[in-house]
Amino acid sequence: MGGDASLLTDIVRVTVETDSIDALNQAYETLAANTQTSEVINRFHSPRPSGYRDLKVLVTLPESKLIAEVQLHLKAIADIKNGPEHQMYEQIQQIERDAASEARALNDIELAKVEKLRRESRQLYQDAWSQYQPLSMVV
Repeated sequence: MGGDASLLTDIVRVTVETDSIDALNQAYETLAANTQTSEVINRFHSPRPSGYRDLKVLVTLPESKLIAEVQLHLKAIADIKNGPEHQMYEQIQQIERDAASEARALNDIELAKVEKLRRESRQLYQDAWSQYQPLSMVV
């Protein structure tokens, strides 16, 4: 970001957890009506490759003009993110950091471990997401 701290978007971050898609939509509508939003990233419509879903909203703080990140989560997905999936994420990051520090590509064993962890992660998130069936539209 060229040393410009005003371009950072997660110095201030808050998470809002809801128990239903309707409550998540209501939280978003309240946030959007009462703040100046600069970006909305809807990972319910386009989940991460891991299967992770949330609604990330960047808002401008009125006095400082800093950009704050508001993550809107469904509780079951947040529980996975902050629990078993976080350990998987850390393992993948460590494998990738080790290879990068040695300036090499991942070897076949590492690739297999990463793919296995990603499959497990996707299944955890899919199981959590399926709790919200039948799905209503997320924002």
